[in-house]
Amino acid sequence: MKKFFNELKCNERLRLSDACGEHPLDATSRCRAELKLALRVQRLVSQIEACGVFDFAGEDTQADEILTAGNSFFDKSYFGTRVLILAPHPDDEINVAGNMILTLAAAKAEIFVAYSTNGDFEQSAEIRAQEAVDALKILGVPRERIIFLGYGDTFNGRGKPHIFHAVAPTTSPAGFSETYAAEGFVDYAKRTFGRHAAYTRENFKRDLKSLLLELRANIIFCVDFDSHADHRALSILFEEALGEILTERSDYRPEVYKKFAYATAFTAAPDFYAPNLLSTPKPKLGETDTYDFDIIDRANYGWKNRVRFPVAENCRRTLLKDNPLAEAVFAHKSQRNEWNALRILNSDEIFFERRTDSQTFAANVSATSGDASKVRDFKLIDTPDIDATPAKFDGNLWQPAFDDAQRKIFFTWDEPAQIRQIVLYGNPLDDVPAKISLRLELAETNAVIERVVQLPSRGRPSVIELEKIFVTRAELKVVDMGRDFGLAEVEFFANADPLKKIPPFIKLTVNDNFFYRYAVPDEVEKISVGLYRFHVDAPVKITATAEGEELLSEVMDDELILNFGSAREVVLTAEVVGSDIYDRAIIRRVGDFAQIQLKVWQWLDKLRVHKIRKVDR
Repeated sequence: MKKFFNELKCNERLRLSDACGEHPLDATSRCRAELKLALRVQRLVSQIEACGVFDFAGEDTQADEILTAGNSFFDKSYFGTRVLILAPHPDDEINVAGNMILTLAAAKAEIFVAYSTNGDFEQSAEIRAQEAVDALKILGVPRERIIFLGYGDTFNGRGKPHIFHAVAPTTSPAGFSETYAAEGFVDYAKRTFGRHAAYTRENFKRDLKSLLLELRANIIFCVDFDSHADHRALSILFEEALGEILTERSDYRPEVYKKFAYATAFTAAPDFYAPNLLSTPKPKLGETDTYDFDIIDRANYGWKNRVRFPVAENCRRTLLKDNPLAEAVFAHKSQRNEWNALRILNSDEIFFERRTDSQTFAANVSATSGDASKVRDFKLIDTPDIDATPAKFDGNLWQPAFDDAQRKIFFTWDEPAQIRQIVLYGNPLDDVPAKISLRLELAETNAVIERVVQLPSRGRPSVIELEKIFVTRAELKVVDMGRDFGLAEVEFFANADPLKKIPPFIKLTVNDNFFYRYAVPDEVEKISVGLYRFHVDAPVKITATAEGEELLSEVMDDELILNFGSAREVVLTAEVVGSDIYDRAIIRRVGDFAQIQLKVWQWLDKLRVHKIRKVDR
């Protein structure tokens, strides 16, 4: 084995640099170049393949990580917690929440996965359903918790009305006009209402709403507004259905996390084969495939405010071999998306959180003009055309009439409402800040609180913090606005943070990447370490040790410089003061030989994927 690596080190290093970065190749070309390079060394590989090199590459690289790395995030049991994954097609369960499915299933959560379509655009429902069963078995979800709403898999701009716009029944590209499911399954409408549902928007939303009320999941992960029409339809109609539930009843307030299944997973950069596992990259217009409108940093999609969850231990390796998420991707054989695992697998899994505990849902809402109900429908965006490329947004805003001199919206409560925080969202397409006057009438006194607040441009939130008060009436008056002004949502919260099933946690970062075991070249003597906080405001103490010697022990802010001199391995432990919240990670020096060794293993890993694709073909 060592002779093989020495030969490769001497003969292939120059070609390695040529293929992997000395020349400015795009990500796809670089991936192809590395594959060609891997094929050039296949003759050498074949000489040692019989020695079990794949087993060696998959198991020995990080065998002791469990002993030293860890995070309190993984210590919680979710027994008794119900989780719902809402995905448009079979395989999107991985793009939406593959890591969280794996993590929560291992922690004993009761997980349901619901697909809005049968995925029957090019393949039969039977093939897609069996692939979903196979993939979810790998992730820990049994067949009996898989649900098919049974609507048609479609595509943008096909000439017939998408179900999102369908008042009368429409027909899917597969030729169906009512819900059905693969053999061995029963579509949701048939199971629940006794008959298949015609392909209409009304029925689609009815089924979603019924499913939400039937399962009453504590945590929901749902696809967000991707470029695909089926993704968009599920995203918007989920929000519409949940908004109705939140308005109609006060006994159900789930945690909601939404994710762009394409831009932050399926079509993200293919960056898996980096020296260290990287975090999910920020989508960029013109660079990220299918990202046709720059929604990031508009509305609630502030990149700095994204929710980032750590990934399970068996998903942190630098190879696809034995990675359950990769194996789940491979299980969807008909989609031939094996290489997309390089885009999906990162050191974090990101979402955008939507709070459901707003007091606005219990308020009576009116306005001097415009549709006041828009500010409590749970929809931050909506579209008049589900197929449009790039995306179009409209229809989700309270906008006062042009000739309305008062421009006011009112909120009244039958019982005093506790208010600690107010959040205002404007129009995502409005590039001009607005000025709004806020008036709160306190319960049991004649006191009034008045403030003038700035509403940021691009629909970004204005957050108003208050001492705990009880109010009976609130009034917003638009003082100054641009021509595209509108309010998407007005949220009144009893607490700054909601009660959550997913507990607070912290995570150490390097260059904003979550890290668990981080390799640095021999010549590096110091590194900048950062910290991600999930609903944690308390001080955090960080300790660094090497070979039993303490290198550092201090309370950190958001970043510190760690000098580790000549130490070969440093164990970093971050602890929230006065709690059991912690994170532990490792920084290890690696020499030139080890770096080339990793590249070889990754080449072999690519060859394995290449062989899988040939077999599937």
